[in-house]
Formats: sequence, structure tokens, C-alpha cells
Amino acid sequence: MRREYFTIYSIITIILIIALSAAQAAFAQTVGNLIEPMGLKGPGAARLNHEEYGYIEINYNADFTLNKDLAGEDPGGSVDIELEGRWHMVSVSYAIAEKFQPYLSFGIAKLTAKWEENKSEVELESENGTAYGAGIKIRLWDFEDYGIKLTGSAGVRQADLDVGSFKVAKVKQQGLSNGRFEMREWFGALCLSKGFEITESGNIKVTPYIGAKYSDSNGRLRTATNLGTYNPGFENNKYNLGLVAGCDMHIRQALSLNAEAQFIDETSLSFGATALF
Repeated sequence: MRREYFTIYSIITIILIIALSAAQAAFAQTVGNLIEPMGLKGPGAARLNHEEYGYIEINYNADFTLNKDLAGEDPGGSVDIELEGRWHMVSVSYAIAEKFQPYLSFGIAKLTAKWEENKSEVELESENGTAYGAGIKIRLWDFEDYGIKLTGSAGVRQADLDVGSFKVAKVKQQGLSNGRFEMREWFGALCLSKGFEITESGNIKVTPYIGAKYSDSNGRLRTATNLGTYNPGFENNKYNLGLVAGCDMHIRQALSLNAEAQFIDETSLSFGATALF
């Protein structure tokens, strides 16, 4: 029976990842925070009756993308685009059947893209703008003999931003018009985690995790200046496969702090907190 459940959950995860990729709708989202669905077991900050209202979490993430390579294209041919940025997102999640935890995210983003055009370095920086996304976490399997848990997650995120500044050969350009910074990404990930109680009372628990993910992006950069129109687009990450490593710290089973790093497909760091209501 347990093997049947494992097969069912695996199939659901694959279907969700395929559906999210077809939607083509965000950016390096945090995989953890919390890595485990229904990871907090306490009464919650608002002490809601979970049997009556359900299991509700609210979390905040500060995501910093240090480098992400995109395979772009402009009228002159292919172009490599380097992306940096930061995202500040608040998410609300609701657990279903103690296995599935979908969430919705809202926040702000500010991104910077760099590429070479006409033998000059070009830099396009967005203003702060609205970002939003959605995703789901699924508890796939508990290796009870070892205390290890396998979790699947998938998500999308999107930001359509105004252009704040534009530089060619490090010279800031004036008279910008028709500017837009569009960014979309989706991801799917599988992670293994194991919890360790730090105190005898169980008030503090740490849960390190590690995993692999597949992600992709698309979007368009656009602005017009006195020098002409710059309008490169990108349909793929340069690297799709990546590694994820992070740690959740549970405090009194009502609050969790998180730190996470992602490598290979991008270099990013994220810090967050989750509260159970």
C-alpha cells in the first residue's frame, strides 16, 4: 500500500512539473522555507484550530540572485545575458491531506541584466516592481528507519518591471522610452532532509536539506534611446540543472528561520522566515 502511495505522489509531482513548464510563467525561487510540508507542529501564532480552519503558513523570503546565465537572442544573433537581482516575497500556504501544500506569493523585485552588443557592454536595470508566483510542495516519502524525508516541489514566478536605468559602455543613457524588463521562470526540485532536535524539550530543531532542481526562464528586455532600440529576448537558461542546499531552524514549532543556496544553473542566496497560524 505504501508503495502505491509513493507511486501516486510521484506521478502527481511529474504532472505538476509538466503543467508548470507549459505555463512558462518566474525566477530562482526558494525551494525550502520550509522544506517539509506541515513542518511546524505547534499551535501556531494565532492559535487557530487546525482541525477547523486547516494548516496555514505565512512566510517571507529575501532572494538574492548573484549570477544567472541566460541564452538570449537579438536582431544580430545569439547573445549571452547575465542576470542579477533581488526578490522580496510573502507567501501564504495551505496544507491538504498532510501531504500537499500549495502556496501563492506576492512581493517586489529589482533586476539587472548585462550583455554585449556592438562590442560594447550594455546594462539594463529595472525599477522596483510587482512580482507574483505560485507553487506546491509535496511530501513524497518518509524513510522512517533513517529519519530522512523526500520532498518534491515546483513553482513559477513572474515580474514585469519598468526600466530604471540603461548604460552603454558604462555610460548612463538619457531620454529612455518604451522600456520594459519582463522575467518569467519555473522550477521543479527533489530534496532529502533530516531533522535534529537541538534541545531536550524539542523547542529548537534544525533540518538541513540537499537536492537537485531543474529550472528554465524566458522574458524580454526592451528600451529605446538616442542610440537606437535595444530589444534582446531569451527563451532558456544557459544551464538548466542545479543543486540546492539549505537549512530550516524550527523554534517552538510555531516559527522557522531558513537559509538556502543554489548553484550551477545560477548562484543565489536566500533568507527567510515562516510562521504557523
